[in-house]
Amino acid sequence: MNILNQKPILFVLLSSLLLSAAWYVHPFFSFLGFIPVLYLIHNEEVSGKKRFLYLYLTFLFWNILTTWWIVNSTYVGSTLAYVLNSLLMCIPVFAYRKVYYTFYQSRFKLFASAFTLCFFWLSFEYLHMQWDLTWPWLNLGNSFGNAHVLVQWYAYTGTLGGTLWVLLINILIYNYLKNSIERKKALIAISTVVSIPVFLSLLIYVTYSNKGTKIEVVVVQPNIDPYNEKFSDGAKFMPYNQQLDRLITLSKQQLTQNTTFLFWPETSIPQGYDEALMSTQPEIFRLKDSLAVYPNLTLITGADTYKIYNTEFDKSETARFQDGVGWYDFFNTAIKINKSQKLEFYHKSKLVPGVERMPYPALFKWLNAISIDMGGMTGSLGTQENQVPLANKFGISAAPIICYESIFGEHVSEYVKNGASLLAVITNDGWWGDTPGHTQHLAFSRLRAIENRRSVARAANTGISCFIDQKGDITEKTNYWVQDVRKAQVNLNLEATFYTLYGDYLGKFSFFISLALVFVATVVKIFKF
Repeated sequence: MNILNQKPILFVLLSSLLLSAAWYVHPFFSFLGFIPVLYLIHNEEVSGKKRFLYLYLTFLFWNILTTWWIVNSTYVGSTLAYVLNSLLMCIPVFAYRKVYYTFYQSRFKLFASAFTLCFFWLSFEYLHMQWDLTWPWLNLGNSFGNAHVLVQWYAYTGTLGGTLWVLLINILIYNYLKNSIERKKALIAISTVVSIPVFLSLLIYVTYSNKGTKIEVVVVQPNIDPYNEKFSDGAKFMPYNQQLDRLITLSKQQLTQNTTFLFWPETSIPQGYDEALMSTQPEIFRLKDSLAVYPNLTLITGADTYKIYNTEFDKSETARFQDGVGWYDFFNTAIKINKSQKLEFYHKSKLVPGVERMPYPALFKWLNAISIDMGGMTGSLGTQENQVPLANKFGISAAPIICYESIFGEHVSEYVKNGASLLAVITNDGWWGDTPGHTQHLAFSRLRAIENRRSVARAANTGISCFIDQKGDITEKTNYWVQDVRKAQVNLNLEATFYTLYGDYLGKFSFFISLALVFVATVVKIFKF
């Protein structure tokens, strides 16, 4: 370790490479990725400013190496994401160092200080899923999306359980290398913490059976280029009626009299309709007539919609004003359409920062003018507070999860608590091109299936469409960048998992413990106990 101590930049490179490999190669690389971070935190030969620089570069390189593909959609937005997210990641590790060197060395045991890092990092990941600057893509527990067989216990803990697992193993190995604990005891502890969760997960995976009655579901992948074809300002714009033709034609290739749900991707209807008048639009009449021959069918599709407010007093904080129109909100919407029921709308509520929503619009509304256009609309979009599933005439409820929302475990579980027996992810992953972006996004849906033990129907415009069962196994998977349509029999589970009921309790508990630790450390430092 002498060479590394003399050249801390090697720790920076090693950590960022290991953590990135957890997303690209295998999540077990994350079991080693934080060890160099711990060396940087505790290396007293490095000054405070240099320590910050090294840790910041570690997180910056990790962000860039793992999510470099964001630049395909926006150079400015990706740069801000890398810079700000890396800065935010420094907060929990420096909070840990501050608390540790305030009183842990002399008054607390090794494992008490170890859990402190876990509390601070879990608090960070939890808060990073709550506020307007949210970007939880690199939450450590997310790295297991394509190793779902190893984390079947996410049905009890969610992805924060995976984060805790990763951090504990890193801390144990670090202390083994530093001879902080007896080698034999350390090896026993490491092997136990690694093997028991794996064994339990394999046991659950082998013994679990998909639950609930089966229904027939169809997903459509129209493969309409979001940059050139989909929107009216595209170089090869495909007229909206032709886009609708493609969606209907593809759908009818698989629809039968027994099909219960048909799912189209995000913004499949991109014109931008007034919701109050949408049921009277010719396109809606055409859809209803085209699908009326399938008596059991309900279509859930993405659309761009808007709502006009009667007065200024009724408007939301994201509302915008236009002469001749008044105050109105634009929405990224999921719409339920069938022959016998009224149109129902769900408005995407987890919005991409800087793309669909400027952070804290009440304070920074003036920034709407420079927001990024990724969907035909600019400025902050409107949202809704509750995750309300959309039910067909038989009372079967599907959760309309729009794109970015599929990263948020507790957000998705709210749909299930509100009655969803099926998860439907409608997305448009073509913004990033043929990069790891769309495959990483797909992997998160496997985790949502495990957390709630719900089947997933995934309809992507230019990504990968598929079905995912309650264990996270993928079936009927399409290829990238092709027109396709798939059909499957999926199970409708009505039981609630522990995670569904209690959500990210690990994050909430860690947050309160972190606050208490900061308070106690502050008191100790002020009064010099």
